[in-house]
Amino acid sequence: MHRTSLTLIFNLTQPDLTPGDGTNETESAEMDDDEQSFTNIFNNPEIQEQSIYSGASINRGQLLCLILAFILKYNISGSGLKDLLDFLNIVAPGCAPTSKYYFDKSFFNLAKQFEIHHYCKICSQYIGKLFTPCCSDGNVDERVNTNEGYYFLVMPLRQQLKELFKNTTFYKFLNDNKTNMGMGDIYSGSMYTSKLKTFVDTLDNISLSFNIDGASVFKSSNYSIWPIICTVNELPSTIRGKYAILHSLWFGSKPEMPTLLRPFVKELQDLFTEGFSWHDNTGHKHNTKVAPGVCICDAPARDLPSRRSARAMVQEMKQFNGRYGCGFCLHMGEIVPKGKGFTRVYPHSTEYPQLRTHDQTTNQASAAIQSDTDVNGVKGPSQLLLLPNFDIIKHFVPEYMHSVCLGVTKQFVRIWCDSKNSALPFYLQPKVIQQIDSSLLTIHPPHEVKRCPRSLSERHFWKASEWRAFLLFYSPILLKTVLFCLYVAEVEISPKQDYFSLATLFAEHMSAHTPFTYMHILLFYALLLCTHSSTVPPSGRHNIPPLLERLCMVPSDYHKT
Repeated sequence: MHRTSLTLIFNLTQPDLTPGDGTNETESAEMDDDEQSFTNIFNNPEIQEQSIYSGASINRGQLLCLILAFILKYNISGSGLKDLLDFLNIVAPGCAPTSKYYFDKSFFNLAKQFEIHHYCKICSQYIGKLFTPCCSDGNVDERVNTNEGYYFLVMPLRQQLKELFKNTTFYKFLNDNKTNMGMGDIYSGSMYTSKLKTFVDTLDNISLSFNIDGASVFKSSNYSIWPIICTVNELPSTIRGKYAILHSLWFGSKPEMPTLLRPFVKELQDLFTEGFSWHDNTGHKHNTKVAPGVCICDAPARDLPSRRSARAMVQEMKQFNGRYGCGFCLHMGEIVPKGKGFTRVYPHSTEYPQLRTHDQTTNQASAAIQSDTDVNGVKGPSQLLLLPNFDIIKHFVPEYMHSVCLGVTKQFVRIWCDSKNSALPFYLQPKVIQQIDSSLLTIHPPHEVKRCPRSLSERHFWKASEWRAFLLFYSPILLKTVLFCLYVAEVEISPKQDYFSLATLFAEHMSAHTPFTYMHILLFYALLLCTHSSTVPPSGRHNIPPLLERLCMVPSDYHKT
């Protein structure tokens, strides 16, 4: 039942061009300017961003999307839609199409930009835009495959990028930023400067970062939506999200990544070698080529073990709780008891694990296919190995949100507040927590911090941004007198020390304290002070205890990508 929802959404964007609900062919031929603007709204960003009336908080494009969401949620009939449009136009004349006919046409050009890509109902292998039987099932044809939802939607990058480059605002932002690229963004990373800088310095060339992740749609089923979303790296970071590009949309159970990624990889190959042509508002012809940048995928925190790691699926590797589950090194890990079960940990060793490389991973993927088993955690070849100028290891950055904010930071605070640790010196007594709460609630953060602080008593409901603010801004002050003072006096810490020397210094003092004490000092001082350090040797992270392994890849990777 849920699988047919994608078909319903797609069919709703196909207009009923048979005149109805009071609209005849003469009226459609005599479409006024307002109706014409709605017809082209999703092909013209300037029309799409017009306010529905002076001072309104939403624009025309947003209103149409809200109307469509309302239709889907409440299963509105055609006559109900007509009444809704009449009501909106009475309240704000001209804010919406005047009939269902024109409302459908608003989405018609948008629907034409979608491509249906089929996959096999039985084996989930990619078939293509034209359906041809894959497995021997005589009862499956294109109509059955489509009606049952065994396809995903693709919006080609080429056409979307053409429309973006025709937008004078977008093009101005792009050119201004390319001539004034600042430090601290993706441009200052060594991977960007070594692999992409020369490419994008050519006039009009760009690079894309892309994100792949799943989002649950229904609480009562395993169905989810998996989009592939791209952003242009050369835009200012503050507006990249405004010009995000949706390439693929999968609806159903978890996707077969080779199937979902195949159209995306094929198009990026073409855009890298051939590019696309477009004309500016003066009629001048341009040719733009596109290079793949970094891939951003969630790596679930250990607090969320039920979530399947999108990063492991895309890389075709085992995730963190599997043998050789680290995507950056060849540490095998080991199984240890935990509670009533077992868990995999990555203990510190005097012999540093070998770092993974692109060529090595490619060879291991080939060996995994031949042996029909994983090789050092690599289960097979990823589609991303076919991307030009793309490193399957280095172009996946350590995922900050789950590793740091929802991972180690959240876990440490839970340890400090857990009454099971009441006999240990770092335990925060209820009275101390109340003091911290009182101080937290009096903080008025600047506009860069979007959420006001909530008390530690509500920490179970904190979002990742709240944990980040607690880690970077609040905790060094609030915990200074109640926790850090117990240990920091014995260790002199300078913000100018580099990551490696700090790790060595802490390693020397580790034996004098419990592991929790060592790790909390490292978390709130070494990471805080050195994330933006100018010298972060990649080997430095091997001096770190195993719990912080993923977290401590963040500082070195900051300078890489």
